[in-house]
Amino acid sequence: MKGEFFYKLILANSNRDHNDGFIILEIIAVLIVIGILSVMALSSLLTTTTTSCGIGSEDEGNLYTGSINRAQQSYLIENGGKFSNSIKKLEIGIPKETEIYSYSLQTTDNSAFHYGIVKKDYVKTDSFEKEPINSFVGAVFKIPNPEKSEALEFTTVTILCINDKPGATIPNKPILNNGVPSCGLGTTEMK
Repeated sequence: MKGEFFYKLILANSNRDHNDGFIILEIIAVLIVIGILSVMALSSLLTTTTTSCGIGSEDEGNLYTGSINRAQQSYLIENGGKFSNSIKKLEIGIPKETEIYSYSLQTTDNSAFHYGIVKKDYVKTDSFEKEPINSFVGAVFKIPNPEKSEALEFTTVTILCINDKPGATIPNKPILNNGVPSCGLGTTEMK
């Protein structure tokens, strides 16, 4: 009985079509094509602008200064109405210096000003042209809460401004008029 089973098994395997599945050469060819496509994708990714993972030079200043504004609002609420006097205390991972910008802040009891000052008047683009870049200033103002909620005695208003002229000029501080922030002289609000 056992012999008959093995005989039928061998007979079934010998009559089987051997073209089932992939052969090793097909698998290797697919892996080579995937490898080539991956190299092409990586090379195009690596040749994009290297400033801040592909964002433009001026975009870095806008993004980082705006992020410092938002982090300062959170810090203010979490720390009993006191502003942070350092970027590091905000714990958002923004360095004080990058290749293009230098970041700093100044605080008072009721306001915090955040600066993104360019280190150069311009940067070179991928086409080797000079691109002028501007400095930024952001502000967070602490104002009385109009709803007089017991949870928070204050609320905040913010503004982000860009210097009208490119270069490493420190922008004028934003000002607060009747609870409404506005950009200082020589700067324009970023929307």
